[in-house]
Amino acid sequence: MVGMKINNTVAVSVAAIIVASGLSFAEGAGISIPRGRPRINTERTTLVADNGSLLRGAVVQHDIEAMKKAKSFGLNAVHDYAEGCDLSYPAEGSRAPGYRVETIDKAVKLTKELGLYYIMTIGNDPGKFNKEWAIDFWKFYAPRYKDEPHVIFELHNEPVQWAPPYNSANANPPGAVEMNAECWKVARGLAPETPILVFSYSQTPWDSGRHILDDVALFNKCVGIDEKEIWKNTVIAFHGYAGPGATETPVKTVLKAGYPMFMTEYYSSRWGRDAAIGRNDPELTGFLEEEKVSWLSFLYLPPGMWGLDICDDRRLKVPTELAGITWKPDYGSWPKPRKLVKDNGGRAFELGTWRDGRIKGGVTLVPTGAKADEFVLRVREAGYYRLKVAYEASSGAEAAASFLGERAASFKLDRGAGEVSKTVFLEPARGVLRFERTKGAAKVTRIDVMPTERGPILDGVYKIIGRASGLALASNGSVFQDDYADNNAHKWEFLNLGAGQYRITTKEAGGVLNRIFFGSDKVNVVWYGWDSPSGDQRWILRPGSEKGFFRIAPASTGYDVMIRSSEKGQQLSQCGEAFSGELFRQWKIVPPEEKVAPAKLSPNGN
Repeated sequence: MVGMKINNTVAVSVAAIIVASGLSFAEGAGISIPRGRPRINTERTTLVADNGSLLRGAVVQHDIEAMKKAKSFGLNAVHDYAEGCDLSYPAEGSRAPGYRVETIDKAVKLTKELGLYYIMTIGNDPGKFNKEWAIDFWKFYAPRYKDEPHVIFELHNEPVQWAPPYNSANANPPGAVEMNAECWKVARGLAPETPILVFSYSQTPWDSGRHILDDVALFNKCVGIDEKEIWKNTVIAFHGYAGPGATETPVKTVLKAGYPMFMTEYYSSRWGRDAAIGRNDPELTGFLEEEKVSWLSFLYLPPGMWGLDICDDRRLKVPTELAGITWKPDYGSWPKPRKLVKDNGGRAFELGTWRDGRIKGGVTLVPTGAKADEFVLRVREAGYYRLKVAYEASSGAEAAASFLGERAASFKLDRGAGEVSKTVFLEPARGVLRFERTKGAAKVTRIDVMPTERGPILDGVYKIIGRASGLALASNGSVFQDDYADNNAHKWEFLNLGAGQYRITTKEAGGVLNRIFFGSDKVNVVWYGWDSPSGDQRWILRPGSEKGFFRIAPASTGYDVMIRSSEKGQQLSQCGEAFSGELFRQWKIVPPEEKVAPAKLSPNGN
């Protein structure tokens, strides 16, 4: 469909607000409390604060001290799942909208006093909505808060499972576009100046940009007024649960068409680490910052639900700093400004993309001549990369590189001009590559970071033997351990895809080793993945705790495959915890004729 461009109306100046209301300037330079109306920015990418800052927030707790903490973490907004609808409404005995009005009134008052923007939505389980209840919710709340300039309406959280289009007859449930349009008309009629967020997609995978634009077209038709009038103060809400790589493409598609967007829920776990430590996703956050799209994390103000406490440094502060993400906060002193080297467009240097069936693409980094430089990298794919350093040294010198705060490689720079290289393992992440001269004097002229062509093992047919059991992996659709037999069910072909990633197929009819994506921790074999870009069908080999043994993990998550006992028939599954030497997570990958003895287990299985 044809994209749309609208000129922004001029926002009321801070000075005018002060003159009209007698308010004084508060904590942030040029920030007035209460805040003025948010507006769509001049780039038409998102909704921004009265001073032009992106809106950045987390899930609210209705407590003044918790909200103050939000400000200390560089945030200027909170997100409230205000009420959940009764699906049986308006049947006798059902619960009508407005049942939490005292709590929401308190939140509106506190956020106003603290200078925070307040985004309220209907917070049902995904894929459940009651149109009549939703309409009556906005009939109740829209006029109540229409004169509160810091309040933003998000019409309905995740009304459909899962991705767009909402306009499909197969949508679960159908009718969400029409529900959004009816709620929009009610809210806009009762609160003409309040910004409205629509759709709130749970996820927006790879090709869903066109589906979003189809939903927009139907929404416009259902509203039935001039499109420019609709979108002068309306923004598309979406969530990040398709993951960074899949989410970015449709967001760019929709922004290019002229429709602003707002990330209203997302979080992740670090690749290959403890799955229970959820955090604000730094890859998506970096992307959103670069694209100038406001965001609300699914982290909580304390006390955090499910452990997702924003005040736990592992959740927001550390991941943000390791990723080289910074912004000028409206309040407080975090995040701090940093001198970071990015590409000419002010973005992270990108490398290691999946393209044409291989991991491709490196970067050349040019040091500034300082003792240490911090480059912001976006490593798209996990794997093995070659760091090659070109230098000139008047005497012997040494240098070191770290990534995500961990030492990656050390370099000895001999006297004269030369090049030295090391192979390092990089996880898929947005992160700071810190390169520093640790000893002596040397001029580093170039640092090349490239995916390796070869992996830890050569392409070929192998058997996979468990370190703990001595049994071989076999396939009959599922993947299980058994005594090795010289047949195709026990033989696996490894094909290097670049950067040490492999496609692993069983010789039994050529099934592809596959991580089951949703609702299971199992691993199976499928016959449809030959050209799939999915990281669930590409596998990483990392060293185990003993030479010659490997850990095997899907490129999508970094979680090692494992068996849970040494019994025959045990199915292969995935672990969601950091590696600490467990034998059940280590494998010998050897030619079919080579013999492998099982390890002797301690009482705890290690």
